[in-house]
Amino acid sequence: NAVSQYDHHCRYDHLQALKDMLLPKILELWREVHPEVGSASYCVDVAYLPHSGKLKLVELSPFLRCTGAHCFRWNRAEDVDVLEGRRPFEFRL
Repeated sequence: NAVSQYDHHCRYDHLQALKDMLLPKILELWREVHPEVGSASYCVDVAYLPHSGKLKLVELSPFLRCTGAHCFRWNRAEDVDVLEGRRPFEFRL
């Protein structure tokens, strides 16, 4: 339902130009991983490797309010609605 950069304390302006390239790669990796996870709700951390242009799966986490939401906030109703699929998909950097 959402994609966010991992380090929400910093701005990485160069990533804005990569969003259109990264999103299909993220979705492709999710499509590969999702059938194997065994749960409908979870968080996926991925790393983008710029030298190869590839993504790597870093970890899977439960989709719980104690799980970091990075550029989203669990205490903002609008963000929770995005994360829980009640609002349109967002990709935040």
